[in-house]
Amino acid sequence: NILTGIFVENALKHCRPDAEEMELERQLKKCAELRELELIAEAMDLDGSGNINREEFLAAAQNEELVARFVDVGLDIRNTAMFFDTVGGSVGEEAVLVENFVLQASHLQGVASNS
Repeated sequence: NILTGIFVENALKHCRPDAEEMELERQLKKCAELRELELIAEAMDLDGSGNINREEFLAAAQNEELVARFVDVGLDIRNTAMFFDTVGGSVGEEAVLVENFVLQASHLQGVASNS
């Protein structure tokens, strides 16, 4: 019984992912989410200007597919004006660079944005 216990314990240790593997998986997931945010942002830039303006963002917020993609990466955009102002850097800003949108939105992942 003791030998069986030792064998089972050692087998379980080898089955569990170690800290390095878990960190690698976390980093890979984060990279995939950032890439998805880039794709979402590019889809919102309807005029191809490299900026997302308030009108483009509000239109995107009405698109169920884009809203679902936001949810998939952990972003809640139900309060569209507040979300846009947050990622845009200031209230009343009418456009934000696609790159800045992605960066700022990535900082909001998992944070409730409809407080």
